[in-house]
Formats: sequence, structure tokens, C-alpha cells
Amino acid sequence: MPICFAVILPLDPVTGLATRQGAEEAIADRLQRDREGASLALFVVHRIQQVNARYGHSVGDKMLKTFLQHIAISLRPEDQLFRWSGPALLALVERDDPLDAVVIEMRRIAAYKLDQEMEIRDRSVMVPLSASVCLIPLTRSTDVAGVSAELDHYAEHHLQR
Repeated sequence: MPICFAVILPLDPVTGLATRQGAEEAIADRLQRDREGASLALFVVHRIQQVNARYGHSVGDKMLKTFLQHIAISLRPEDQLFRWSGPALLALVERDDPLDAVVIEMRRIAAYKLDQEMEIRDRSVMVPLSASVCLIPLTRSTDVAGVSAELDHYAEHHLQR
């Protein structure tokens, strides 16, 4: 009888999502199988770093979790979500739709403006939440390292928003 070992990947303590390591494993698995219909959508939530600096990480974490909830209910159940890095959330989406339709869907999710009222230092503050999104169809990708570099490049250039 063969012995099976399950590898348990760490979860991000803030979001409860699988981390970048889990994302890279899911990407590698998808690249080895049929890549048709699979895309990566990287959502970079705006203003998290400024909020962290001004109000503390607990407020920034709350903002990130609020936008994560919006993304999670906007995606399909078969899509997978990961915490890529900092304020960047990655979705591995499966769609039979034309790529243009997937781009429109992901942009609609990112463009949705959430005005979140938060208690900050004993007063109520309205915090607007939004994100940028990058979509990478896996049909044009060949290796995890290249995809990861492209995602990191996008995240770095959109952190200052």
C-alpha cells in the first residue's frame, strides 16, 4: 500500500488565503495541464500603504479584507484566490469566454468603488476603496518564474496609487 503525504501550504494570517507559494504551485500545475481558458487576474488594492502609515496596519488589513470580500463574491466558485504580496490579491480564473469578455469582467471588479466607513482613533472615517487589475492569459505563458516576474512588475508599479 503506497504511503501518501499531504503538503499543507501556509495561509496568509490577514486574509486566510493561500500565499504566493500556493499560487505558484497552482500556476505550475495549470501550466502543465491544458492552459486554455485559464487566466491570472492580479488586483492591487489602492492606498493600503498610505493607510498603514497614517492609521496603522490593523486599518490597512481591514481595508484589504473588505476589498477581498468584494472580489470573492464577484468571482465564480471555481476560481481560486491567493494573497500574492502586500495589497496584491491574485485570482486564477477559469473562463470559456473570449479574452476580451474576461478583461471587461476583471476590470469591472477592480473599478468598483467601495466606500467603507471605519472607526479610526475613536471617530468614523469614510475610506474609498478601489484597485487596479492586470490580466495574464496562461495560454501565452510558459513558466512560473516568468509569470511571477510579470505579476511582481505590475504590482510594484501600481502600489503608489
